[in-house]
Amino acid sequence: MYKILTSVSLLAFGIGSGANAAESDWSGFYGGVSAGGATTTVSDNYDFDTVFTFDAVGSVWGVLAGYNIQNGNMVYGLEGEYTSGSIEGSGLCDGGTTPLCSGSGADAAFTLSNTISLKARAGYVSGNYLIYAMAGISQADASVTDTLQPGTDAQKHSGYVAGVGVEFMATDTFSIGIEYEYGSYEELSYALVTTPDGIGFDTNTFKVSAKYHF
Repeated sequence: MYKILTSVSLLAFGIGSGANAAESDWSGFYGGVSAGGATTTVSDNYDFDTVFTFDAVGSVWGVLAGYNIQNGNMVYGLEGEYTSGSIEGSGLCDGGTTPLCSGSGADAAFTLSNTISLKARAGYVSGNYLIYAMAGISQADASVTDTLQPGTDAQKHSGYVAGVGVEFMATDTFSIGIEYEYGSYEELSYALVTTPDGIGFDTNTFKVSAKYHF
């Protein structure tokens, strides 16, 4: 029995001490900043009859604010986040091999610049750690330039986000964290000169954050 108690005590100490769980207060308002990297899979429905995909990559940074309610070890809250950055990529409709697009192809250069999202979060407190899942709605600003037609258009895409994360309460008012976020955004028509394209995309983003708790 002594060995079991000792092992449990050491494990609890290693993850922040279970006895300290009540001392990590996550309730109330907070604000902070985030930064990270993202990969995006873009689906281009060229002339609405030929679909091809390509990847876009880049970095993001943002500001966020939210509010938490804590009930024992459970934390519930809402968080709003605005991110900016430059996620860029391009793809040739025929892939450089097969003339799928009227024999010439369409060279689509995609840029994802800004997103704004509102997310619901639910998590569990263990010592000074908060382990959580989140989901919500999002809007993204994207633009596409076709260098072969040529033409440029920009749209605001609606979508949803979902993900998981871990935060560590370093002091009574300051926390740091890491988060994975998946996003899926609707297909919209881009008027690229005479042949419109249907553009939709999915995002995978890893971010770190620093937050001040009021």
